[in-house]
Amino acid sequence: MKSFRQYLQEEKVRYDSLPASGVPFIPRTHEYRFTGDGRGSGRESTWGSYPKSPNDTLRTGLFAADARHAAPYSMPRDIRWIRTDPKPKGRSKLFISSKDYKRLRSHRTVASHYDDKGFENTGRGEYFAAGRKIKPTRQQIHTNPLAILQQHHIVRPVRNLDAKMKSLRRANVNHEAEGDFGDH
Repeated sequence: MKSFRQYLQEEKVRYDSLPASGVPFIPRTHEYRFTGDGRGSGRESTWGSYPKSPNDTLRTGLFAADARHAAPYSMPRDIRWIRTDPKPKGRSKLFISSKDYKRLRSHRTVASHYDDKGFENTGRGEYFAAGRKIKPTRQQIHTNPLAILQQHHIVRPVRNLDAKMKSLRRANVNHEAEGDFGDH
């Protein structure tokens, strides 16, 4: 029998903006492009300037992650962010623009929880489930995404997120980011 801790570690979470219809709802699946080398994935409709290759594959489904990796997605999707790798036994730093930080106060999000069945590890802290009707086991409305973020990350608002990205790159700091920062 699994312990409660093991159960929580296996559970996958996905955040979406609260729809006008409220909950319950089934998060929409999308067509995603996966690169052959496994370095990138993204919605086919928003793939943008990423080069496409014959080794890429298209799959329909949705992403979810453990709570720490999913937390930044509790923000509105148009907010850019940068997350540094955590120190051993510590929390990672999550940088967002000061103006976006203020927007978090009025955002409502839904946490959709899934059991581990049907999800495969992408190797980047995310899990992907293929198919069109992947149903959550439970859903919870959150009115304070900042609280979700602060459970897992040290949240730092910065005036110039692009300058912060350049600084991290110059210092060769391991990080991941969401949003357009001019180059990949």
